[in-house]
Amino acid sequence: MTAVAPSRLVGQFTHRSGRYPRGEVGFSALYRRLCIGVLCCYLSIELGLFAGGIAPLGGFGSSLQTAPKLLQLIPGLVLGLLVMAPRGAVGRGRVSLLSILYLSWLSASMLWSVDSVYSFYIFRTSVLPGVCIVMLMAVVPVEFVVTAVRLVSRFAILLVAVVVAIDPLSRVTEDGAAGLLEGWRGSFVHKNQMGMMMVLIALFAYFFEPTRLQKWLVVAGAAALAIGSSSIGATAGLILALGASVSISRFVRVESDRDAGVWAVVGLLGIAAGGLLLGVSLEFVLPAVGKDLTFTGRTYIWRSCIQFLQERPLVGFGQVFNHGDKIASAESARLFRSVGFVIGSAHNGYLNIAVQYGLVGVGLFAALMLSAWRQALIRVRTTSGFPVVLWCVVFVPVLLGMSMSEPVFGEGGLMFALIAAVLMQRPTEYLNPRLQMSR
Repeated sequence: MTAVAPSRLVGQFTHRSGRYPRGEVGFSALYRRLCIGVLCCYLSIELGLFAGGIAPLGGFGSSLQTAPKLLQLIPGLVLGLLVMAPRGAVGRGRVSLLSILYLSWLSASMLWSVDSVYSFYIFRTSVLPGVCIVMLMAVVPVEFVVTAVRLVSRFAILLVAVVVAIDPLSRVTEDGAAGLLEGWRGSFVHKNQMGMMMVLIALFAYFFEPTRLQKWLVVAGAAALAIGSSSIGATAGLILALGASVSISRFVRVESDRDAGVWAVVGLLGIAAGGLLLGVSLEFVLPAVGKDLTFTGRTYIWRSCIQFLQERPLVGFGQVFNHGDKIASAESARLFRSVGFVIGSAHNGYLNIAVQYGLVGVGLFAALMLSAWRQALIRVRTTSGFPVVLWCVVFVPVLLGMSMSEPVFGEGGLMFALIAAVLMQRPTEYLNPRLQMSR
């Protein structure tokens, strides 16, 4: 077989010829397209891209998020792809057991959920498809997954930008008791969700786009939309993400381990100093950005959720937050009375998991994230040309940081978390020539 230049290899797949090195499992070009198509379908919906609908098109898209029919097809499609996989591919797959364990715990919560109907809906439209997608990503080359995320990211930026330009309603968010909130939401349901998803898209593009031009075009587009959302959490996440990305890119270029250690210590001290400065100046900073010391009422929500959690600390209450006009359970009504208004989430990723899935759920998700991060930190100095490692080092703290004010661990954030956990099972399979050349 004709040798293939290493720079043309993406994962195990050779773009132009569809050939593979000797001893590797070969996936045909048609199979690649089918896999990427299924992944793009799942990723775009889980990202929340269509949740808010597109008003000029009669609200097109909003039904894609609420009706389970489309996502219910994912398990069947994935099963078909696994059956069609080349011989030996499934056996070589490396599954993230922590991902499966966490999703299994979410499934088990149906047994004690205060809203069993909605819990079963979440199982059918999110948990079961998520398990199937994790299995698929474990089998196919990493390049398939990366390509799908890149395509969905570019499409998301383009769609949101167009919607914001043509639809005035997409530039405000209706948020219950808070009324209309200024800030772009595009085709997402809320401006905070859109802003934080754009931060995660920008972060992914920084490490995985194949050329500098493509990288900065996607990063700039996602950053502009994140800033346009007027979400303080998204803006802070964007600053953290881009600062950490540039820092880690330079960190891996340092030749000696001693210099790298000095660089790391200085960086940590800088973060600590910045956090301390921000903490002591909150009473001056928050009013300047239109906030108060309650973080727009979030502290009331957090206090009520913590008190509520004490009744079922280990397993939580299942689907207790409101997801429509009708309050589904007496427990939900009791929580909302304690807060003072109806809430759709705990406005904190950690509390959101704890109230719904208990401290066991928090522990499993923490293990999932910290395991991937630990693996990335161990490899970061020796695998600088492999974007999976570099991205994971930055992605985990950014996700955990942004989740202080919003439940980013759900839907789109969980999707990226599962991708990180799966890809860290094969961190050196995907090589980005741009990162290798820039070292």
